Amino acid sequence: MTHRGVRLAIRCLVFVVGPIALGCAGTDATRPDESVAILQGVVPILSVDGDELPEPVLARELSQGSHEIEVLHRTLMAEYRCRFEFTVEAGEVYELTVRPNPQPVALYRIERHNWLIGSRHDEVLPEACE
Repeated sequence: MTHRGVRLAIRCLVFVVGPIALGCAGTDATRPDESVAILQGVVPILSVDGDELPEPVLARELSQGSHEIEVLHRTLMAEYRCRFEFTVEAGEVYELTVRPNPQPVALYRIERHNWLIGSRHDEVLPEACE
């Protein structure tokens, strides 16, 4: 490999590995304020505590306490309206995710290690999916 080829390889490596390393060391920008929690996911939230939202949203702030939410999950073959009942702790992040199990949607509390890496805890399955 020529001197020019080595320099190019090093530059490519810096551009690929550098942002990943910085991301892993970064702080968590998605952490909510300590008085509320964040509910986010890939399925639209239709209602919170029985109140229909003006339009479905993918993220919502929730106050501490018990909540009931309804979400919509569309597949090629069916459309599911799933209802969850769960208790929210202020300052936490919760995630709605799709999964290939009998219950098509699940809710998790997310513990962020940084903006790139997080782990799921406290799985909540829907009360009903129709």
